[in-house]
Amino acid sequence: MGRRRVTTQGGPVGFMQSRSRSHAHSRLSGRPAGPCRINAIQAVSASVGLYEKLELRIDLDADFCNPFDPEEIDLQATFTAPSGKKWKIWGFYNPSSWAALWMVRFTPTETGTWHYVVTVNTPTDRAKSARAECVVTASAHPGFVGIAPNRRYLMHSDHTPFYGVGLWYNDNCELYNQGAITEADLDNLKKRGANFISFFPTTLETMGSGLGRYDENRCGRMDQLFDWCERRDMKISWNLLFHSHVSRAVWVNPRYRHNPYRLISSAGDFFGSAEVWEYQQKLFRY
Repeated sequence: MGRRRVTTQGGPVGFMQSRSRSHAHSRLSGRPAGPCRINAIQAVSASVGLYEKLELRIDLDADFCNPFDPEEIDLQATFTAPSGKKWKIWGFYNPSSWAALWMVRFTPTETGTWHYVVTVNTPTDRAKSARAECVVTASAHPGFVGIAPNRRYLMHSDHTPFYGVGLWYNDNCELYNQGAITEADLDNLKKRGANFISFFPTTLETMGSGLGRYDENRCGRMDQLFDWCERRDMKISWNLLFHSHVSRAVWVNPRYRHNPYRLISSAGDFFGSAEVWEYQQKLFRY
């Protein structure tokens, strides 16, 4: 529900990396960590439609080295529905604007007035925002796709059926605004009755970014694809992992030699390594 559009706008990470290094130096030199502070929260819109994206852009101060590691900095928002049901949603680092390097995204499941509170935690401090609200109005969106009660079919949240018509359409997702998937092709598929595509994301951790740090160029490209499909009411069947990314012996294009996980595990031990799984859990959270 939170980061249903899984990642971010494209953009450089140099500013935060520079800032993070200075904070790392302050830790090594023995100076006290700085306090957590939420400076501003900007909702992209004061109201959103049911099952549409509510996006919060957040400016904060905190002491950390890696903005992608929730053990160093953990941003969350608690959304309270009109019915009283609460949703805890993780925030994420998104350096798409100098004014707000962090975001929370949420898809409301009820109409009416929602309330939310944002918190940020580090190992040494915690900050909490004042309560804010957002009005959710009716929309034409049928909601999420799930399994019908009879366990035989797929249906939307509003109980209308979903019958998928689509194909495997891979992009590579390596550079923002570049890839095999195009808006013209999506329009053509939509015209011919397709309502979903299937693809895998290229690994977000690279030998350049390092383990536990995510390539924002690749994140931005995935965000772009989610935007394009949402505008056309097309679903995405998302494969979490592609076999060649964790293989040194696959018959075509083995890529594990370029995968930073090879620094901590062989390809054969990838799925059984506790250290790999620790990094993967943080990746899937992101």
